[in-house]
Amino acid sequence: MIDILRRCDTLRVAFLDDEYPYIVPVSFGMEVDGENIVLYFHGLREARKLIL
Repeated sequence: MIDILRRCDTLRVAFLDDEYPYIVPVSFGMEVDGENIVLYFHGLREARKLIL
């Protein structure tokens, strides 16, 4: 999984809204510490994904 993430520059994150699911493409950063993976997503405060 780490190898795949290192080759990507965009992830798609799925959310479930009250009415329907939707997918948002996001830019990201990643840190790997042993077996732990920390993902950092870039987005705007006005973005829908932060409201949920």
